[in-house]
Amino acid sequence: MVYVFDACALISYLNDEPGSNIVDDLLKKAENGEIDIYMSIVNLIEVHYANIRNLGQEQAAVILENILASPIKVVSVISDTVFQQSRLTTMKRDSEPGGSVNFMIGEAHAPFARAPA
Repeated sequence: MVYVFDACALISYLNDEPGSNIVDDLLKKAENGEIDIYMSIVNLIEVHYANIRNLGQEQAAVILENILASPIKVVSVISDTVFQQSRLTTMKRDSEPGGSVNFMIGEAHAPFARAPA
């Protein structure tokens, strides 16, 4: 199974909002090799920018290192990829039998990248 995270999932986790347990479970599954999680570099930049603004450069750098060390596979964006993702996001979640793409866009919150206090 494949999951695609957007920035909201990770930013929400950093704010300790409800739902982070969902993404925590997904990250554990990814660590065990049960699923794959992807995130675009554009979304990672958005997360990093928000962290710099809210937490400062030092803490944001720690969080970025944690994200890069996590099971999330950060992918660069090329035009074909962007258009493919836009087509996929218009599909209903699990709309096809045996569907294997789930989007975590605003649906869950990622618990793993908290910087040490």
